[in-house]
Amino acid sequence: MVGYFWRLDSLGINGFRLLASDKILNSQVDSIEKNFLFEELGKPNQIWEKPFGDGVLYVYHTYDVSKLPKDFDAPLACGYIAFLFIPGSKYLKSIEEGDIDM
Repeated sequence: MVGYFWRLDSLGINGFRLLASDKILNSQVDSIEKNFLFEELGKPNQIWEKPFGDGVLYVYHTYDVSKLPKDFDAPLACGYIAFLFIPGSKYLKSIEEGDIDM
């Protein structure tokens, strides 16, 4: 059920992704496969390759001020949650959160 509402908030502006990310950050990561992640959460907003072949981060925006109306008073940032997969591994390695200054 998280996936349905997550995809509805694809722009990261209605608050569901921001609320759900806390629960996701505290979930077990040892049995989540990449295909399951994409089926539940949809296409990531960005894909980042870590240096030195340390893995690939699939990044989902949880809050994005650039998608809000221009007169909206909010911090100039884009919050995200990222899922790290190591090359050759079947399962998720870790979940992290952060923000990008705009």
